[in-house]
Amino acid sequence: MTTNAKSAKQWLETQGINEPRERIEQIAQNILNKLAELDDEHPQQQGLLDALAVVEDYLASLPPLPQPSSNWDTTPLGDPPTDTIPQLSQEEKKQQFQQLLKQQE
Repeated sequence: MTTNAKSAKQWLETQGINEPRERIEQIAQNILNKLAELDDEHPQQQGLLDALAVVEDYLASLPPLPQPSSNWDTTPLGDPPTDTIPQLSQEEKKQQFQQLLKQQE
């Protein structure tokens, strides 16, 4: 898209206003990625830095994105149990288990 400040400004004026914020943020990230690949002496480095500054300034000028509400509903999902769970002795547990085994056969 852009290799210097002038081309970044031109692109933003003509096409950037029609692009969603996420797309422009992706373009800024792409410029950053390209800069990371270049060494300090690369001839495109300064132009990319200038273009990045223009894109970031444009993003900063946009209205902030609405923040999602953080009002969490912490109420229980169901009604609390009304009856208590009977506590069985080891012998009763063993008998019920045996009955279940017989039902499966």
